[in-house]
Amino acid sequence: MAPAVRVLCDLAKQSQENAGVAWLIGVPWMPWTIVSSIRCLRYKDGDPDYAAEEGELRILLPGGLEVIGALLVGSDAAKACAVATKIREVLNLVSSNDIVAATRSSSSDGITFFSQALQPIEQSSFSAKEFWESTALLHCQVELGLSIYTSSGTSSDLKKQLDGKIRDLAESFTSSTTVCIMEGSSRSFLARSQANEELQSVFPDSALFDSSIPHPLAVKLLTQQSKQTDEVIAPVVHYTPSAEGTLLHTATVSLDVLCLVSRNSALHKAMNTITRALTIQLESIGKALSARNTSLQLRPYHFKVPASVHPVTAIFDKNQLERDSVDLRKALHSRLGLPLDRPLFRVANALTIRGPQFISNRIDGKRLLDVHLGLPRCGISGGEVSVIDGSYEYYHYLQDRMDDKGWGCAYRSLQTIMSWFRLQHYTSMKEPSHREIQATLVEIGDKEPSFVGSQEWIGAIELSFVLDKLLGVTSKILSVRSGADLPEKCRELAAHFDTQGTPVMIGGGVLAYTLLGVDYNEFTGESAFLILDPHYTGGEDLKTIRSGGWCGWKKAVSDTGREFFLRNKFYNLLLPQRPQAV
Repeated sequence: MAPAVRVLCDLAKQSQENAGVAWLIGVPWMPWTIVSSIRCLRYKDGDPDYAAEEGELRILLPGGLEVIGALLVGSDAAKACAVATKIREVLNLVSSNDIVAATRSSSSDGITFFSQALQPIEQSSFSAKEFWESTALLHCQVELGLSIYTSSGTSSDLKKQLDGKIRDLAESFTSSTTVCIMEGSSRSFLARSQANEELQSVFPDSALFDSSIPHPLAVKLLTQQSKQTDEVIAPVVHYTPSAEGTLLHTATVSLDVLCLVSRNSALHKAMNTITRALTIQLESIGKALSARNTSLQLRPYHFKVPASVHPVTAIFDKNQLERDSVDLRKALHSRLGLPLDRPLFRVANALTIRGPQFISNRIDGKRLLDVHLGLPRCGISGGEVSVIDGSYEYYHYLQDRMDDKGWGCAYRSLQTIMSWFRLQHYTSMKEPSHREIQATLVEIGDKEPSFVGSQEWIGAIELSFVLDKLLGVTSKILSVRSGADLPEKCRELAAHFDTQGTPVMIGGGVLAYTLLGVDYNEFTGESAFLILDPHYTGGEDLKTIRSGGWCGWKKAVSDTGREFFLRNKFYNLLLPQRPQAV
């Protein structure tokens, strides 16, 4: 009887709008474990185009991951087994008796799992923490220089020589003159000289590896360039003049691979995974250079995917503008079942790897980030919390040597909102200064020239004009006649945070605030607002900000009867809309 299948991803969501095939991804040292799923996008005559899928899967998946099954909506288990077996053959994977077939009658039905013998399989619980306790993540970077001389200058001559160079480089990865050095916390290993030692020995203490977060172990590839000989030989240079004009073509190939291996794996097996991944990436880049031209600056980038237990890899041309890679990014979103309104695969989102950890490619600057994280809930009985989706910088009074105390709160709220769009990579524009905000309003004709340099207030309407002008972002405006009516807008605000995820500016009355979320019980109407207060005048001290209530949950009327939103004042709420872009 087959064991239960363990699932670490949301297969129901992946197949919800997909009536075709989804590849089930796993690792060979954990049979019957589905760590992720990837939609099949290439079809031919109603079946997967296996050759096209093979090329794209090899690029996308870190080394060590492989297709272990298939999920089909509207088909039977035999068909799922057949397509999974076929793609494994095309990917040159060893035959396996642990193929998982998953079926779903329609997008609204549950998923049923079967073994390769078409016997039903139960599903058991499994966590990412358990997965990473037995899995290691390796990282290797290699920079290669290509120099090709052609006499004819024809594309066919260049293609032939380029293909030969790529083939020679790929063969060098598995040559006896190439060794891998694995850098642990305090030791290095030559993989070929300690081939039978387990990878686990590279981790001298458990602190190096967090069981829930993959910290990559650096691997270096070294190739012996000189031949070993006892004979003393002087270097010799041969010069053969060309009979006709010769062209020199140069290209730099940057390889960057991530690999998953069992922590109990022998070192030589781990190194085989690394060299295989490098070969696959080199061949993929070589095909692109050969098909187009050597002037392309192709480079692999790694990305963290929401709700995925592992990163994925994509190859982009460094010289290409963001707008020229939209189709590729849309395809990546479709493959991974991601929404088409989040720029998750822009180069600015790529992970950098510094030492034994991933670091988001984000510059935090001198301001505090995400100051609401870690705050306790406010205690609304039966309430449901909806908060912003993404990061922001906290802008408040007296920053940047600007004395805006008493008039600049809405400007600071706008800067916080714009930092959200920058940190989510919808824009690379730096947040505008007070004067630049004023100049923008003058430019569009909303204010007179004398407004620039003044200390006049602005509100939600002016903020919407600036967002539209500078970022092309549209906004919704909610209005209430009294602060006592704001709780009635909680249902709409919760929907905003759940679907748009952007910070909200609350203007009107006498003060402006930034709203980061709501806690709302739709049955009792009880509510609370997560407020980021721009009126703070102190330093960037998180403890002081939290203890002073400058970021925290507020009720419209506190339990002691104090009004946070004044009953005799009107309020406008600015709800920026998330751009529909990848």
